[in-house]
Amino acid sequence: GFLMLVSEYFTKLSYGQFRNVSAGLEGIGQIKDETKNTIVGYMQDALIQLYTRFNLLEKVAIVQQHSHITNYHLDKRYAKFNPDRPPENYGYIIDLPAEPFNNDAVKILRVHDMQGCERVLNDTDDCYGYGTPFSTTLFIPNPVNNEYVSIVYQALHPKLEFGVYNTPINIPNSLDNAFLTYVAYSFYRDMNTDTTSVKSQEHLAAYEMICAK
Repeated sequence: GFLMLVSEYFTKLSYGQFRNVSAGLEGIGQIKDETKNTIVGYMQDALIQLYTRFNLLEKVAIVQQHSHITNYHLDKRYAKFNPDRPPENYGYIIDLPAEPFNNDAVKILRVHDMQGCERVLNDTDDCYGYGTPFSTTLFIPNPVNNEYVSIVYQALHPKLEFGVYNTPINIPNSLDNAFLTYVAYSFYRDMNTDTTSVKSQEHLAAYEMICAK
């Protein structure tokens, strides 16, 4: 589908949620320059909220088993090509130098073995079964040296960059309003006056309502 850019969401905010505040330049379709990066920060928070709550992006991580490791964390401290990987950590997440694993896992959804078979997760009757003790940790009770598993995980939206306003934001149209409402909630929350606190709570309630729907 058609993706809107950060700058286009600025326009929407100016005409909409921020039309009565100076940051939205009183509704002329632009955001004050000195407020832009603050709002990019709120957009980043809103994307984390939405991508954690809804499965909007699935990615795959390849993990190499080591016979003495039973818990495999989707954390870049264990990524093979992470230059900052602590020396005592095995690089069992097999990423690529051009595509480093970047800590965007929300939760593990499915796991396949080398034969491509999906493994049942968290079956209490299966003593040898794989499990997820934490949302982004895979437990393999009997790891086999050098065997690989592919982990499909729910992922976060790529990080937004401050000062870059032509980045596309990938959210389904049905969540557009949830996104803008959450940005407005954060904006008014941080203004910290009695009036804005009330507005902030109204936006948060509206956000919850849209998400529930």
